[in-house]
Amino acid sequence: EALDEVLAERVGWRFEGNAQSFRIVTLLEPKKYNRELLPIPRPLGLDLTRTTLRASCKYPWTDRDPRAEEPGRKFGIYSADDDLEYFAWLWDGDPSAAARTLATEVLEAADDIAYAVHDIEDGIWAQLIPVDQIVQLEDWACRRIARVALERSPDLFRDVDDVVSLVDEVFGVLRERRWASGPFDRSRDSEGGLKSFCSALTGQFIGRVTADGVLRWRSDRELRRTIAMLKAIVWVWMIDQPSLVTQRYGHRRIIAELVDGFLREPAMLPYPSEWERISERSDAERTRLVADHVASMTDNEALRIFTHLTGRAWMAPLTH
Repeated sequence: EALDEVLAERVGWRFEGNAQSFRIVTLLEPKKYNRELLPIPRPLGLDLTRTTLRASCKYPWTDRDPRAEEPGRKFGIYSADDDLEYFAWLWDGDPSAAARTLATEVLEAADDIAYAVHDIEDGIWAQLIPVDQIVQLEDWACRRIARVALERSPDLFRDVDDVVSLVDEVFGVLRERRWASGPFDRSRDSEGGLKSFCSALTGQFIGRVTADGVLRWRSDRELRRTIAMLKAIVWVWMIDQPSLVTQRYGHRRIIAELVDGFLREPAMLPYPSEWERISERSDAERTRLVADHVASMTDNEALRIFTHLTGRAWMAPLTH
């Protein structure tokens, strides 16, 4: 998110995690170099098979595709020459043939289920999500959940009552559980209860999405509604919380400082030959190289370099 805003402001192009992942595994990870599979010498990233790469492409279109221009829509490929070249090779020279594979659908189902459930578990454990208030269907909590669910998934919910009914269906089973009857206390008993609840929820989702040996990820509307409702809870208490919004604002400042610093002093970058190769090219290409480097940093590394660049220490972690 921080890189997306910084790069949009400076060079007018978007940063997208899916497209960056494609760039990492096909170009940036220095495991294999060109073995004359492509017309110009270049790294081949992890040198993965077409089958593996196709499975990893959840959004098999570029940032210039109309599907990427709709609000909130994602894309899987940057319109950079290196990326477009490899994308064409991936689809046997015909990028227009790109489409999701069955393996992609399986991966997305697993991804959405895992994130939805584990974010709920993490949020309750961190005492950010008020599970007792949700279980008791407190009006203030339900209305906040419903507002986000209706805003983010208007195609899945009719009204507030529709969302609240689903909240009750999922969390009502906890009404008689001691660990969910008051503020989460992180005791051994509460931890076990929380993990059991989340494990059962995961098992239910997997059972529904694979019923009768058929992948029902797209066709099971109730499953998608439930996951959207869980994501709304995470959004309310773990993403849109004022303290976390404030923290993310600070993170954007760190990212901006790093990008500007590396552009002003490219000698700080690893792989000097890479910079020399593009140093006379456009601002966008030079910025993309810097963005590749910043995106590859761990949180601790980014904070350490930020401190060296500015002389200012940053006490808060980069993630919540």
